[in-house]
Amino acid sequence: MLSWCFAPVSRKEWEAATDVDAWSELLGFLTGETKPSARRDAALRRLAVPPTYEEKTGFASRHFTGGLPGSALPVESLYAQSEAGPFDQAYFREPAWYMRDLAESLGLEIPASFAAYPDHLFLELDMAVFLHAANPEDARDFVAHRFTWLPRYVARLKSINADASFYVAVIEVLMCVVDAWREER
Repeated sequence: MLSWCFAPVSRKEWEAATDVDAWSELLGFLTGETKPSARRDAALRRLAVPPTYEEKTGFASRHFTGGLPGSALPVESLYAQSEAGPFDQAYFREPAWYMRDLAESLGLEIPASFAAYPDHLFLELDMAVFLHAANPEDARDFVAHRFTWLPRYVARLKSINADASFYVAVIEVLMCVVDAWREER
């Protein structure tokens, strides 16, 4: 469900995912997968009420679209460290190649709408779920290595002139999950 926060989904899908019972179940899972901390607790409080479908799609059209001044695309290549610098706005770098090759090796297809950025957070989160179903340790290893860019992404979300607090909270609680999984390894 966290991946859907960053991807286009239908109204029906979003409303089902953010139904009181489904959302409460997600928050319970996130609580169980993380260690208590001020960061986690603050993030979970901000996640208590998810955005409406209109709020989600409005934010996405203004900030999850490339080329706009307020863009904050959740694409690893944009935030990955490189020889060119930490944020050189280049798509399809090593993280994208890795995700494309990983999906191909597993017999999975990158959706055409994500072909330009197979390292989109939506796809990386879905890959973690796919890997977890087969082998939780593989998923933990994947998350530990792939999600090192999330602190830079949170900084970008915080820098745009918009209320990105829900999306910041999603990433912060996700980072808490990653930290907890790293400690288990």
